[in-house]
Amino acid sequence: MKGVVCDKMKKISPKVYITQFKTSVVEGERGLILIDPGDDEVIKKLDGKRKLSGSLLEAYELWEETGKPIKYVILINSQKEHIFNLETLARIRRSRIKDFVNYTIITHLNSPLVEGDLIKINGDLLINLDGIEIKFLSTPGPSKTKDDLSIWLPEEEVLFVGDLLQPQGESYEEANFLSPLPYFFYGDEYLLSLEKLLQIPFNIVRTGYGHTLNSVRAKQWIEVTKTVITRIKEIVEEVLKKNINEDKSRICEKVFDTITYERNFNREVALRRKYALNYRDKSDFELFDCPGILYFIEKLKRKGDVAQ
Repeated sequence: MKGVVCDKMKKISPKVYITQFKTSVVEGERGLILIDPGDDEVIKKLDGKRKLSGSLLEAYELWEETGKPIKYVILINSQKEHIFNLETLARIRRSRIKDFVNYTIITHLNSPLVEGDLIKINGDLLINLDGIEIKFLSTPGPSKTKDDLSIWLPEEEVLFVGDLLQPQGESYEEANFLSPLPYFFYGDEYLLSLEKLLQIPFNIVRTGYGHTLNSVRAKQWIEVTKTVITRIKEIVEEVLKKNINEDKSRICEKVFDTITYERNFNREVALRRKYALNYRDKSDFELFDCPGILYFIEKLKRKGDVAQ
């Protein structure tokens, strides 16, 4: 219906829309800017035909309403759950609705992506993109590739933080997500990135998991995430003070079990996480909880890094 953007898309500021999924859309002067293309199902077979669905359908409806095609696609990192839909965008470029997309991908300099029209951002950078002032912030910590970007829109007072906010509960004493620990690879840089976020006068925060937070709740999530990461470091240091040669796997279990207890995380869920094997023949504990713990183990085991 003309005059109605999309009954599923929500406007959170004058120029920023959020889909039901991870993807957000910024309306520029001549085009649309997609932030985090995501991994939702965007192609369905209906009556034997392939049709758009999910976040790109919502963006398509915005194009129909405004006449503005997708000009830029901004990646918050290169993990599969944040770039899967790039394949569909590439297919659209070759389809009968190709006028819907005419985009350049913007990503971090460390991104492994090499195909397509790319702009790679190195460090913090403030630019005007299609009439929208955007500050790109290098915020490493969560991703193994160190290509995490946060996106700050000063005029909209909206901040996109990717995977940085992982409190796993509303307070340290309450963990009710899949794990009591955040998933990350570089603990010290992660903590610095969280501190960087606190210097920004945001009104709304959008996470890489599709959460939209007001400033109070966002700051709470930042502080809880910081507390958990700091606590991981403290426990590792306590163990290594007693025995610098302690087995790494034992330390990982000690950290996980301690924080499970301190955060009142469901013990049955914790046991399944540690011992149930997934499709990679490894436990979720091994794949997603251990990397951040191992970062601190390896760092603190270096000479002089464990206080006596």
